[in-house]
Order: sequence, then structure tokens, then C-alpha cells
Amino acid sequence: PALAENNSGEFSVICYHDVVDLDVTPERKLYPQTITRNRLVQHFNLIEELGYQPVSYQQILDARSGKEPLPEKAVFLTFDDGYRSFYKIVYPLLKLYNYPAMLAVVGSWIDVPAGSPVPYGNTTQPRERFLTWEQLREMQQSPLVEIASHTYDLHKGIIGNPFGNQQ
Repeated sequence: PALAENNSGEFSVICYHDVVDLDVTPERKLYPQTITRNRLVQHFNLIEELGYQPVSYQQILDARSGKEPLPEKAVFLTFDDGYRSFYKIVYPLLKLYNYPAMLAVVGSWIDVPAGSPVPYGNTTQPRERFLTWEQLREMQQSPLVEIASHTYDLHKGIIGNPFGNQQ
């Protein structure tokens, strides 16, 4: 069936970060921006059931330049930071659902050598939690994955007030 056009160029954005399985271990902190694989599958099913149409960033650019309007109920899926879960969990799901998404990586985290800790706010994370350049190159070949920079080395917390909270 033909999709209705979205002549307004409007779209919704859903931004995700890390995706984990339910077997989260105590030594692996579950951050507020983390979602489980099962919840992500529920989101993807709901997107389909409600008739939303995931679009790529290139489709958004094309719509803005007047080349091709966006479909009705356009939704842009983004995944921030460059967690390895994108490769292991999200990428296979994108292929299964045929959904495009943007992956925005923190370059300095990807550049950390294997086995070294990745600076993460006021703590560190194991390097294995983040993608490798090889994985990025593989996914870059897919028409479903657009890779963007989520800064190179500016993704850090700063003291936001006299109480020492980081922003």
C-alpha cells in the first residue's frame, strides 16, 4: 500500500542509549538512559502497530530540500554514545524490522585501546562496552545505519552547581 505523504516535514525522534539483556549483573550499573532488549522490541512492535514509519537522516535532509516528502507518522530513531550493544542487539533488530537508525558515537571512547578503561563521567567503563572501529566499518556498509559524531572528546560531565552535581 502507498503511504500518505507528510508535506509538513514533521517527524518525531526517539533517542536511545545502551541496550541490555535482563541478566544485568550487579557489577554492571543500569543507568537511567539504559533500556532492555525486551523493552526495545516492545517499542519497535508499537512503532509498527501504530503505523509509524522509521526514517533515515538522509530522508529528513531530502524532505527539507524538497526532494521527497516524509511519510506520515515519520519517526527518527537515534542511538547515542557507541555502546557495543548497538552491534550485538540493536543492529540485528534493525535488520529484522527493516528500520533505519542513526548511531552517534563518542570518538574518544572508540579510540581507547582494548583492555583499557574508558573515562565515563566521574567513573570508568570497560572498553568492551563500546564499539570497535571494525564493527563501525561493517555497520556503515548497511543502508539501515547512518553513523554520526556525538563529539570526539566533549562528552563529559561538568560541575553544574555548588552542590557538585554534574550536568
